[in-house]
Amino acid sequence: MTDRRPNFRSRQPRGWLRDLLAEHWLIATFAAALLGVTIGMWILWAVNAKAIAQYYSTESSLQGAANWNTAFGAYSALFAALGFAVVIVTLAVQMRALNQQRCELHRDRLDALFFRLIDMQREIRGKLRYHYSNELIAAPAKLDRGTKDPAIVEGKQAILHMVREIRFWCQALPAGPGGSLDRVAVLKIYDTFIHQRYESDLGPWFRTISMLLERIDGDRLLSASQKRDYVMILRETMESHELFVLGMRAGMQDAEALRGLFARYGFFCNYPAGLRHRILESQLPPAAFATH
Repeated sequence: MTDRRPNFRSRQPRGWLRDLLAEHWLIATFAAALLGVTIGMWILWAVNAKAIAQYYSTESSLQGAANWNTAFGAYSALFAALGFAVVIVTLAVQMRALNQQRCELHRDRLDALFFRLIDMQREIRGKLRYHYSNELIAAPAKLDRGTKDPAIVEGKQAILHMVREIRFWCQALPAGPGGSLDRVAVLKIYDTFIHQRYESDLGPWFRTISMLLERIDGDRLLSASQKRDYVMILRETMESHELFVLGMRAGMQDAEALRGLFARYGFFCNYPAGLRHRILESQLPPAAFATH
């Protein structure tokens, strides 16, 4: 199966000042212009206070210029308020840029963890082992696909043999209305022929996938659509027979949380119709097959 890992571009962290200038250049330009005008007027006033007072009034002494200057207290307060507002806006923009940078760094770390766990579950899956049960080999009926090879197989072939064993025994179950199968009877087949015999091999694989889903679902910085994107990437790395065994394991009593995650994200949406679909329907809630 081809690797469907998306090609994320590497992002280098930038300083907050560079982010501020690049993304909010208009505000930065306005703030710099206002600061320059304020400093220029202050210098002009400090150097030419006496001349300005004499030009606009009859005062010619410094004391008279000072008295005349107090009449412009409201304008001084206005400029002070504008300067304070510029500081507040600059701090707000800086905090937004820092928060955006923090989110990007968080996504980078999450991407690294996500794909590392996907590689881990692939590695564990490659070490899975399975062989048909003695009951299946001794049964007179034939498999619908393949032969009753008693040899131990590994990896994807092991999962495929698990699927064939479950199908073999479920075919003999009576179908209810609409072709539905009894949940308890199907679960007993899985427990008898798969779970009790190979849970020590399958357990790490299931736990890795469950941990991946729980990590994505519990992330507080991801939006609902981003969480679904991650879940669907995980789903696309698995073939239909792998999804089938995973869905059967989710039917066990201790996997209620995993069933809830499957239902929340429609993990089995567009699963191929047929006997395997009806088997999974007996173990999983309807929302697990819905398109979200």
